[in-house]
Amino acid sequence: MANFAIYISAGLGNTVFLLPLIKRLSTIGKVTIITDNPFGSHEIIQSMPPTIVKAQIEISSLSDYTKLIPCFFKKFDVVYLDYFSATRKRIMLSHFIAKRIVTNRIPPTLNERFRQKITFVEPKPGYHEGAQYMRFFDRKFEDSALNESDFSLFETEASRKNLVTIQPGAGNSKTPWKIWPLDKWISLLKQIRHHFPEYELMILGDSTESHLSPYFKQLGSKVTIKIGQTEVKELPNIIKQSRLHIGGDSGITHLAGAVKTPTITIAGGSDPSLFGWHKVNSNKHILIQHELKCHPCYRWYLPNKSRVEHASQCPDFKCIREIQVDEVFSAVNKQLKQYVS
Repeated sequence: MANFAIYISAGLGNTVFLLPLIKRLSTIGKVTIITDNPFGSHEIIQSMPPTIVKAQIEISSLSDYTKLIPCFFKKFDVVYLDYFSATRKRIMLSHFIAKRIVTNRIPPTLNERFRQKITFVEPKPGYHEGAQYMRFFDRKFEDSALNESDFSLFETEASRKNLVTIQPGAGNSKTPWKIWPLDKWISLLKQIRHHFPEYELMILGDSTESHLSPYFKQLGSKVTIKIGQTEVKELPNIIKQSRLHIGGDSGITHLAGAVKTPTITIAGGSDPSLFGWHKVNSNKHILIQHELKCHPCYRWYLPNKSRVEHASQCPDFKCIREIQVDEVFSAVNKQLKQYVS
């Protein structure tokens, strides 16, 4: 039986989008996950059945890297590295622990010696990130072949409550092109409270978004503020009880898709052809985005630099800030009306 390793070094969303590849490889071999990031991705992997992920290696220091080489020298038939994992250090490590390396990025300064084992899979423009990584295994894989079960963390459907989960922040508060204005969030939630009083609202987010909590206290009863108060391992079980999740291009939105919760994504400069759940199931997931001529200014391959060199340099973040509350509430109304008896 083949031995595979998959390196995960980025956030929750990237972990979710690697799930189809992880699941596919588990049907033909043993899968080991190597993680070294601070975003809690290892906690998502831990929630998966042992029949899918056989082992997980967590790296937290340089000494952990050096210990891997003698312990796992040539153990893996293939190591897979996504765009964010494919750094010189990780590729060099993979060179020693695997017979072959598959990635969609080769650092320009990588020594020729370490390029010899690499199978390079060029990113496919317009393809969803889940499909991009499935192409590591099957170069002919198409977007149309993706389905919800490929990403699902749980095998059975959850028992849902009259609950709407919301994440007003995104990107650890370092990605303003992903963040819808706070006053619009407050206005949206007031409308939901008025039109759907039977629903509880739960505000989620990480500790970098804690400064937002006081603003939501004005909404009164049936609003639970959990920003910075949940561990990553708790989030799937919370969100799977929700009838709807509303957020931006963020880890929690992507977790919502992985537990089959309907979503509304308020998107800015990111490329929804890469991350959008509407591409997986357009009936369950709604995308709201104003696409300008400079779109998309943020994605990990070939971003549009016609206006700014990097999305963070945008002078106005017009694409997301001009999305109106009524546009989003119309989508909320559509999603929740189906549950009204």
